[in-house]
Amino acid sequence: MNDKNADIPIDDETETVVVFLRSLGGAPALKQQKFKLKSCTNIFDIEKYLKKALSVSSLFLYCGSGFSPSPDQSLKELYDCFKTSSNELILSYGLQESYG
Repeated sequence: MNDKNADIPIDDETETVVVFLRSLGGAPALKQQKFKLKSCTNIFDIEKYLKKALSVSSLFLYCGSGFSPSPDQSLKELYDCFKTSSNELILSYGLQESYG
């Protein structure tokens, strides 16, 4: 989240994870969808950024096909379990509940 309004710190000297943020349903898509973030970044920080970037107060975030990670879960933990063959972590977000 390399824009000037990003709340998520990025440091090239620490371990990073490539995250692809994909919109679901009627949620607006971000102009930039791929981000290189610190592996210690947690889901709460991602949600906070998305809410601010999309100007919404409620957001649903998913990993995989319906797994909703807890706010304190780190990107490293999710990446280790759910990375794709292209070494990315795909997180989907929507304005309403999409799975379950």
